[in-house]
Amino acid sequence: MFVRKKKNSNDVVNVQVIDKSRDKYRFVQTIDSSSDAYEVEKLYKEGKKWIDVRCGNHDIFTIQAQEKEERQVTDYLFIVQC
Repeated sequence: MFVRKKKNSNDVVNVQVIDKSRDKYRFVQTIDSSSDAYEVEKLYKEGKKWIDVRCGNHDIFTIQAQEKEERQVTDYLFIVQC
């Protein structure tokens, strides 16, 4: 699966999730549409996240950052309690 930015005739960009697993392009999901370039990039990233959640992919850097934050909070709570 991949995310596609498809420009319409009225300069609005649709952000779509496309599947090409069986040698054919198959539309899966429309994330949203916008004419603002910043908003289109934001929607593109949202589409990538949608694919990761749907396929069960995990970002090891996000998991590591979350574990580090949990350790810091736990250490802080133990220090404050003692």
